[in-house]
Amino acid sequence: MTAYEILSAPGTTKTWKMQQLFEMGYNRVEVAAAMRVGYGFAHNVYAAWLAA
Repeated sequence: MTAYEILSAPGTTKTWKMQQLFEMGYNRVEVAAAMRVGYGFAHNVYAAWLAA
């Protein structure tokens, strides 16, 4: 799946999309910009993703 496909996937949550982008190797700044959310939200999702 490409980043574009992940970002345009219908019926998915922002958290799921962010986790998929993290798995592809994107960092928190890039994910926050792609998702148009704040860095803090991207960091919280990243931290929870690492803990899981």
